[in-house]
Amino acid sequence: MIDVKKMVERYYNCHLGEYPQCEGCGEKIREQDALGVEYVKTKRKTEMFIHKACVCKVWHR
Repeated sequence: MIDVKKMVERYYNCHLGEYPQCEGCGEKIREQDALGVEYVKTKRKTEMFIHKACVCKVWHR
């Protein structure tokens, strides 16, 4: 199982202090939001963070 909290921390450290944004609503995702967040890594190594409530918004575009 992927630890989303660690993935958010790693993203923050690798991107010069910038938190990832939800692909559905555009809000910044912090470590304390990790329980309500899905993490996706694509074949092209793109990392996406999506709130669980926003998953339908993203996949039904």
